[in-house]
Amino acid sequence: MAEVKTTGVPAEKPAASAIPASTTASATRTAPGLTFRRLFTKPGVSPYDEIEWEKRIAQITDSKGGVIFEQKDVEVPKDWSMTATNIVASKYLHGTLGTPERESGVRALVTRVAETIRDWGLAQGYFRTPEDGATFHDELAHILLRQYAAFNSPVWFNVGCDRIEPNSDGQNWHWNAKTQTVEFGITGYSKPLAIPSRSAPPASSILSKTRSIPSSRSPKPKACSSSGDQAPAPTFLRCVLPQKVSAAAALPAVRLAS
Repeated sequence: MAEVKTTGVPAEKPAASAIPASTTASATRTAPGLTFRRLFTKPGVSPYDEIEWEKRIAQITDSKGGVIFEQKDVEVPKDWSMTATNIVASKYLHGTLGTPERESGVRALVTRVAETIRDWGLAQGYFRTPEDGATFHDELAHILLRQYAAFNSPVWFNVGCDRIEPNSDGQNWHWNAKTQTVEFGITGYSKPLAIPSRSAPPASSILSKTRSIPSSRSPKPKACSSSGDQAPAPTFLRCVLPQKVSAAAALPAVRLAS
């Protein structure tokens, strides 16, 4: 999917209006940048418009039938299973239930993650042109919506949540792109979540690999799996765990998960 040019000129900078104010490039890049060609999407056609959507009630009950979680009008692709719907609604949608900040479903969730990773790449010069950034975004959104691959939980938990809570003063350990260090400070959202670990790894090693999951498997809570008849695609997505980490690690890498 990604085609890296080995010769060329300094990476073109996207227009200032395309770069989110909250993201600052850590250094000026002189590499040509990544180019992308479309495999699943068409220019000018939103990947969200190629999906048939419906609204459902996501509900989880205990062994006695008592409701322990419920969210109404959750927007999901029509061909997703109810198991996948319940997992997404109960674990990955950001915001307090019953408030305007609560994400409404899969469209909002994928938009948050895919647009944030695209914006990191644009701001930090990882795309050769803004059009390559748009292609990357559309292809990634298509892959996630069709369940050809899925990020592990920390990506859904954290990436882009500062878009929802721009005025939050919540603090946690995170990567500071300006100082190139890991620090404790404001992350831009109130409840950052991460994978529990015995010790904090270096920022460069905090990577979450995604795996394509055969449709015959039952969905796992750590990543919504395929519920349709599509054949699993080779795994090529990687994304960094904490918020505000360099976009480089979030861009596709042609490498199968071990």
